[in-house]
Amino acid sequence: VGKTSSSAAYAAGLAEQGKRVLILSTDPAHSLGDALAEPLTGVPRQLAENLWAAEVDPVEALRELREGLKAVDAKSYLEGLGLPGGTIAALGLDELSEVLESPPPGIDEIVAIAKAAADTEGFDVVVFDTAPTGHTLRMLEVPTFVGNFIDKALSVRKALGGMLGMFGLGALTGNVDK
Repeated sequence: VGKTSSSAAYAAGLAEQGKRVLILSTDPAHSLGDALAEPLTGVPRQLAENLWAAEVDPVEALRELREGLKAVDAKSYLEGLGLPGGTIAALGLDELSEVLESPPPGIDEIVAIAKAAADTEGFDVVVFDTAPTGHTLRMLEVPTFVGNFIDKALSVRKALGGMLGMFGLGALTGNVDK
């Protein structure tokens, strides 16, 4: 289709106009480096005056996210508070844990873009060379997943607040009713 060639040409044209440009690829095939005839990594590298490029690895970005999510161990936290065994299932934490372990298709690209966006300060323009069309279309479905996830997380937090309130520990979850 020519997404990589088009995004590279667009980025180069903007750089020639004096804009500080970063072109980022989330394509797992890493074709941006091939198109530019330059070895690229996840760290932006200057290729020409006003032009930097990087290829973010969506698989690695998702692996880092999963490791970060493992650090949030709600089950151990609740068990450490001495809450009854059925509390975890009643609050839906098993289902929430499963969602975090098996994110939907497209989340890897979102995570890669979010990771890359953290390094964009100082650039006038950021051009994204996305993964193949099928990947990108799945990525566009992620907001629905995130909305459902947030709804579930808020219901869990509200239930936790009520449950912990019964034990005099409601302050641990903050005031979720406001």
